Amino acid sequence: MTLCLGISILHHYGIVERFGHFPHRNEILE
Repeated sequence: MTLCLGISILHHYGIVERFGHFPHRNEILE
């Protein structure tokens, strides 16, 4: 997975907006 793709996925799920940072894998799974 490329970094750009990862960022796109984070934005898609709104994780970046919710956490204000790149969350750990455990937070993504939750």
